[in-house]
Amino acid sequence: MVLFHSGFQATSVLTATLLGLLATSTAVGLGGQLASLLIPRLLARTEDEALLPEDVGPRIEALLHSNEEFLAGLEAKVKERVARQASRLVEGGTTYLRRGTSPQQLPKELEKRAKKFSPLSESEHALSLRIAENLARARLLRVRTAFEIILTSWQPIHLVSSAMAIMLLMGHLMTVLLW
Repeated sequence: MVLFHSGFQATSVLTATLLGLLATSTAVGLGGQLASLLIPRLLARTEDEALLPEDVGPRIEALLHSNEEFLAGLEAKVKERVARQASRLVEGGTTYLRRGTSPQQLPKELEKRAKKFSPLSESEHALSLRIAENLARARLLRVRTAFEIILTSWQPIHLVSSAMAIMLLMGHLMTVLLW
């Protein structure tokens, strides 16, 4: 309706800003509603332990640091084989989130994937699985954090753009009425 009213053109800065803010507000509102519908379901299926947002970063660092410790005492060739196998076993965090893979299910899923790759010795295999599990948990935590940010940040953006659009609309109406 706004486009018809403006004749499909923004002839002034006020009109262009108003149209932009209305489009932004609408897009963010619709995207936020969609996010509010889908994201909580994804997060609920992959929840392991209740972590505060400020605890997620140190938890990821602890997982990655333990991987470094696992690899620290190995010979160079063994370290390379184990690290390569672990990186091939791990998938992206969004893949785990989309599938609903919880952290408790990660060891089984990684073991299933490990059967597709070339075999390692028993100790190297166990170590690569442990490193892969830590990497997978870290990736899952990162993706969960990103989705939680999306889930909470769309509302302020929507409210501010809506308030600005309403103020510009009032200015437009006052201009039309007093002109």
